[in-house]
Parts: sequence; structure tokens; C-alpha cells
Amino acid sequence: MTLVFGHFVTLATFPVVLRCSICVAVFADPGPPEEDELYEMYMAETNKVFRVQDDTLVPLQEYWGCTPKHEMLNSNEVYGLCA
Repeated sequence: MTLVFGHFVTLATFPVVLRCSICVAVFADPGPPEEDELYEMYMAETNKVFRVQDDTLVPLQEYWGCTPKHEMLNSNEVYGLCA
């Protein structure tokens, strides 16, 4: 159950709370757990990391395509992350 506009609703009653007569919720069955791992791996491959240097974003390509790592952080630097 979710709180929406002060009402607790389920997905089945969500269109009613929105007063939407054409809203139809269609959800696919979840896939196997391995699908989640593949998705996370492919999303991590899209990561790009930049360091802010003199008002410019400088690519840190050694960290591109992987999960951000703790060792890359330096308290004296500012990083920009995008996926």
C-alpha cells in the first residue's frame, strides 16, 4: 500500500484516487534474479566520472564503465558522476 494524496491505495485503486477512467496498470511478471544482476552490470558500464578542475569537468576515464570506488575519493576534490 502507498500513501497518495492522503489516501492509502493499492495499485488496483490508484486510478480511482487519481479520478482517471482510462488509467490501466499492466505489469509484466518479474524475471529471474540473474536479470537484475545483468541490468546492474550493464548500467554500471554507462557510468562516467569527471573531476572538477578550474571550473572544468575533466574526464577520469580510468573510472568509466565501473561502479564508483571509495579509493577514488579525495576530500580535496569535487567529482561529477553521470550514467
